Amino acid sequence: MDSSRLPGKALADVAGRPVLSRLIERLRVSGRGLGPIVIATTARRIDDPLSAWGAAEGIPVIRHDSPVDDVAGRFAAVARDRGLVWAARVNGDSPLVDASLLLRGLERAKDPAQPAVDLVSNLRPRRHPYGMAVEWIRTAALRDLLPTFSPAEREHVTAGLYATLESGRIAGLGGGDPAWADVRTVVDTAEDLDRLRRFVADHGPGWTRVSAGDIVAWIAGSPQPGAGEAVAGTTGTPGTTPNPSPRSAA
Repeated sequence: MDSSRLPGKALADVAGRPVLSRLIERLRVSGRGLGPIVIATTARRIDDPLSAWGAAEGIPVIRHDSPVDDVAGRFAAVARDRGLVWAARVNGDSPLVDASLLLRGLERAKDPAQPAVDLVSNLRPRRHPYGMAVEWIRTAALRDLLPTFSPAEREHVTAGLYATLESGRIAGLGGGDPAWADVRTVVDTAEDLDRLRRFVADHGPGWTRVSAGDIVAWIAGSPQPGAGEAVAGTTGTPGTTPNPSPRSAA
């Protein structure tokens, strides 16, 4: 909840619902079959509003009394507490994540006809926008390797897996376009939040089903802050802390 660039962004209002709620709405509508969604966050007082919101919405919240930057530790705790074999890391500031990509990733992870892997990712190479990362993690592999992670690797969850796993244990997802790699759909600034509000307003109830390609096209044709447009600012789920993120798991 204490993002330096956009404090409280996980609960920032977007057409009457928090950013985090919008993310979960998109996961539920477009990603049926992903499994349960769990909010992982810290035990700090500043994250109490997030925990209270999750409880009010009936979404499981797991709070871990670990250092703020130990995101991998919290992720592993969720996996252990929920008995998960595979878990996906979805940041709470990524409400436009493409649930169809997550479904494809889960299918690859569990496909008995394919070589067994410990990580399924669309980041090597990146062919999708920032805010549309797909990372399905075999929780046993994370649990085994976690003690070897550096502090920086514990903050970024999968960094230690990329550094440690043999290439054959990481499966990539195709699709996307190299030109999308520099596009941002993440909510990290007041400008990003304003863009999300406009996107939801422009697409109405169907916004949850808009594809990655159509989102990129909308962003390319949308007025940018500073081009004669006022920017409104205010201020996460499955997930990551300090900015909560959803974790969908199966």
